[in-house]
Amino acid sequence: MVALHLCVLRPIRSEMALKSIAWILSAFLVSASLCDLQDDAQVLEIFDQFDGKHLPSPMPDDTVCNFSNSSIEADIVKEAITVKNKPKESSLLSSDAALHIAKQLSSYISESAEGNMFYLVTQAIKGEKCDPGNEAMHVIHAVIKETDCDKKEIEEWGSHSGCRVNEHDIGHHCIWIGKVKESKVTENHGIFCESYSFFSSAQPLCQSLRYHNTGMLRVTPANAKFFEGSFVAYKPPDFSASYPKEKSFDDFDPSHKDGSIDRRPMDNKKYAVKDGRPLNPGGFTGLQGRGVHPRWGPNFMAIFVITRREGDKLEVLSTSSSLKPVSFPNFYVDNYDLTTLSSQLEKIILHSNSQNSHSEEEIKKIVKEAMHHSTLLKQGFTPDASNTDNSWLETVIVQISDQSRKHVGLLDLKPTESLNKVGWKLLDKTEQKNLLNTISKAIGKDNLNEVAAEVERKRSKKISKALLVAGLIGRFFIGLSFVVAVVAFICTGSLLPVLGAVGLLVAFSVLSVIAMRHIKY
Repeated sequence: MVALHLCVLRPIRSEMALKSIAWILSAFLVSASLCDLQDDAQVLEIFDQFDGKHLPSPMPDDTVCNFSNSSIEADIVKEAITVKNKPKESSLLSSDAALHIAKQLSSYISESAEGNMFYLVTQAIKGEKCDPGNEAMHVIHAVIKETDCDKKEIEEWGSHSGCRVNEHDIGHHCIWIGKVKESKVTENHGIFCESYSFFSSAQPLCQSLRYHNTGMLRVTPANAKFFEGSFVAYKPPDFSASYPKEKSFDDFDPSHKDGSIDRRPMDNKKYAVKDGRPLNPGGFTGLQGRGVHPRWGPNFMAIFVITRREGDKLEVLSTSSSLKPVSFPNFYVDNYDLTTLSSQLEKIILHSNSQNSHSEEEIKKIVKEAMHHSTLLKQGFTPDASNTDNSWLETVIVQISDQSRKHVGLLDLKPTESLNKVGWKLLDKTEQKNLLNTISKAIGKDNLNEVAAEVERKRSKKISKALLVAGLIGRFFIGLSFVVAVVAFICTGSLLPVLGAVGLLVAFSVLSVIAMRHIKY
């Protein structure tokens, strides 16, 4: 009687225990796979790491243009030396004063214009004095029209007093910048003439033409887009900022020196070179020279978007304090390969590790692990107000997301005001959405949609893999329970344990097949 009791109860209890283990393990695996996929999907999931593009290997040696023989070290932080004093507010000229100055510009405009046509200034739309002082920078918005004279005739005559304006010509709008003293033009700094105007009547000229927080003026607004052949006259001012001796920059004209700095754009396409200077593939900008950039041609700027979670909020690594908008760590690099980017990120984190919470070796390991999980959000040409005709930005935007704090999220970096230090900045939901909009503008809406789609694909794969593993484990334990059920049938003659085990085995098999189909997707 006791033997029969054991024969009946032990298999049944064993079968129930095995089934319970199967269900508990399966539920645990599925829930574990979902632990990182929490709320705030609209914003936070975009920052979850996923298997996207990988950072490129070091670039090959063949170059488009070679400019310098010196070995160049990449800058840690973008820091161009510009005019430190704030530009003074401009003052509006009277119509008569603006016209008086404009009438002196006909010869200069005609000399700068394409072809042999001689033009006369017929109208001054607006004029502004940009700086204080007796001899100051001025901007004149004027209209020119064709005449019945050509440049050669003017050279022979020495005067354009005999030229008559072509009244059928609708005219061209010109922006002139230069110095004026006592209503007389003393210096011509630049001219641009186009068939239409970039400015509204209420738009301030000096303010609109200021170049990137410097005292320089350009001849077109920063957002203007135009290319060769779309204008009558284009002669922009020339500006190349100076840098401190410890900073790396091109202090030469590229037409005078050759060397080994890789100047290829990120898309590996050759850019045009005119008069020894590279030409901006994004078109003319109203200013020639290097501008505030350290290099002629493409200037590679690395930008890091590094995030971690703090409860239901997001923290981002920023060079600004908690009271100011997010400022991503960024720096110029001469190469944008994985080694260079890792090195620059190491430098800025080591410099920010004021509390010495981690050793240098630990930080190097953390950065190496973080870069291993990095995602390339953008790589290529960047339309920017700092670009010039001969120097432009190409950005590499790298995203590192450590929501579970396994590598870079472990670092205790406090908010800072220093440009060459970083700290964690806590963002609420509104700030997260603003940050997402900023990144969307930087990398393009289509690219951001691809990122979001990739995140969703990763989420689906993660869930499906968990279901597959759960299904396989479930099948294993149900198989064991099936053996126990057979023993129970032999002992008791009842088919119920066997049918129950078979049903569970079929259910887990179906679960595994469904999961495998989703993983292929």
